[in-house]
Amino acid sequence: MINYTQWRIVSPQALLVHMPACDGFIAQIWTGTSRTRNVYQGVRAERTFETAFLEYGVMQELVRGTGRDMWFYTIRSKITRTIRGRTTK
Repeated sequence: MINYTQWRIVSPQALLVHMPACDGFIAQIWTGTSRTRNVYQGVRAERTFETAFLEYGVMQELVRGTGRDMWFYTIRSKITRTIRGRTTK
């Protein structure tokens, strides 16, 4: 994830793709990591929406092409499911 390096968090997300018993993924973006200030065009600022959007994108790309399901867990506890590039609610 984008901000995991700033937080010094290690997660074996890429290894999950190779586990036969894992048939899907849930992406939950933390408010804390999304609110971490980052640099864009030379300006360091908190960009919660933009960072969360990019972090969800990283998870989607991890699953793309695997044939597995992906669920995006949002702040309001609603789950949006993406199946091989199509989004459903």
